[in-house]
Amino acid sequence: MGHHESAKKIAESLLAVTLSAIDAVEFGDWETAGQLLRRREQLLTQLESCDDVPDAERELRAVQAAELDLQALLERTATEALDGMASQRAFRAARKAYRPSVDSSFFDQAG
Repeated sequence: MGHHESAKKIAESLLAVTLSAIDAVEFGDWETAGQLLRRREQLLTQLESCDDVPDAERELRAVQAAELDLQALLERTATEALDGMASQRAFRAARKAYRPSVDSSFFDQAG
């Protein structure tokens, strides 16, 4: 039978990975953020198999707080990205609407 890590140790790792994921998202390093989020899932699966979860209560509260921060950051980042995409579409539409036609003369274009 294999050695199982304590829930406290797994929770500490989970906190470190969650905080690192926050940093990765803040820096726009999506590849690292994705890897860290997958690692979080692995740690959560390990934690579910532990019998001593109540011993890690303090650490798990810190993990919960970090998860709320991560969730808020992801939501804010997604909103900013969508706003940026909408702004780019509006800019392209405006540029297209005000682009001089091919048939207009140089003087028409100069205004």
